[in-house]
Amino acid sequence: MFGTIMAFNVLFRIWPSQKKIIAAVKGGTAPDAAVVALAGARSRQNTYLSVPLVWAMLNAHTAIPAAGSWLYFMGVILIGWLAVMLIFKKAGKVKGF
Repeated sequence: MFGTIMAFNVLFRIWPSQKKIIAAVKGGTAPDAAVVALAGARSRQNTYLSVPLVWAMLNAHTAIPAAGSWLYFMGVILIGWLAVMLIFKKAGKVKGF
């Protein structure tokens, strides 16, 4: 599910927006702010989805009790999102970026 959402974002949201941004910059005009915001939001969404996606791929072969596996999975998704959010907040404070 996460991989499908991420692929959709890249194919139908990020790449077309990037093409419009690059065309505007090459044409000497400022890119449309809405297009830039859309590409940025979808890129950020893909970043937030990447942590649970990698976890799910690595954890697909482990033994989790069937009754609580969905609750466990949702907990790990929440922890992954919080970790990415903390990394985003910290990245804004690193000198040079």
